[in-house]
Amino acid sequence: MDQSFRAMLIPINLETPPKDLEIFKEYPCSFAFFLGPTYLQNPPLFLLSEDRLTYSLIINHEMPFDEEMNEILSNEPPKENLNIKIQKVFTTNLRQGFVIIYQIFNENLLRFSNNKLESNHILDFGILSTKFSFRIDYDDTILDIIWQPTGSQYLKKLNLGAVICSNKVFFIDQDLKIIETIKISNSFQGTNPIIQALFVGHTLILCNKTNVVYTSLNKKVVPMLSFENVNYKNSLMICLMDRVLIASKKKFDFNPKHKNKQQNLEVLI
Repeated sequence: MDQSFRAMLIPINLETPPKDLEIFKEYPCSFAFFLGPTYLQNPPLFLLSEDRLTYSLIINHEMPFDEEMNEILSNEPPKENLNIKIQKVFTTNLRQGFVIIYQIFNENLLRFSNNKLESNHILDFGILSTKFSFRIDYDDTILDIIWQPTGSQYLKKLNLGAVICSNKVFFIDQDLKIIETIKISNSFQGTNPIIQALFVGHTLILCNKTNVVYTSLNKKVVPMLSFENVNYKNSLMICLMDRVLIASKKKFDFNPKHKNKQQNLEVLI
């Protein structure tokens, strides 16, 4: 996201949704996301400022706090200086979703926020520089970091995450230690890199605009769906928990090369 990125808060009533969405508040920033468990009705908003050197925590005081968050938010921190420029920020499921990961600017170096340590305040978002770092080669582009869904039965055994690069995946643990490295096929290189990743248990589903594959800690990369489309730059393929959605501005011939019926995969066009 470039420096013109803005975070917009939009109130939504699921029972009686409005015809037009109304912008509640708008904040200039480089990155923005909600913190805490996904069921919170009024979660705090983390903002990385446009200078990528400072962050702020936005609390919507016009709405009631969730009861369990009252004590946490009673010590609201001021805007803080990170003392180092940040390229990207990623969420985690650690400490109920309050721990974040920073990618240092112009480096493939990842570090946790200070609240990774249980001894630190849960709203301490300074950069933890003494432990738990992750570094990869400069020619690898980090696209995203995802984690197994909170509440998954698999979390009891292993809190598994994945650092997604353009044609490579690093399985990591909750301390950013590499468990396994998996190279994806040539069909995920160049102008058609990975655009989405999704955990289903310990299985990781990956897709670009023309392919869907899955992989796991056994290092096998198995194709689920593949189609040839000369207009793939104008199409979009999104992988959900139980189906794949394909959208395109133009009509195209759909002829899947792979379709694993055992995976009960439904393709909707």
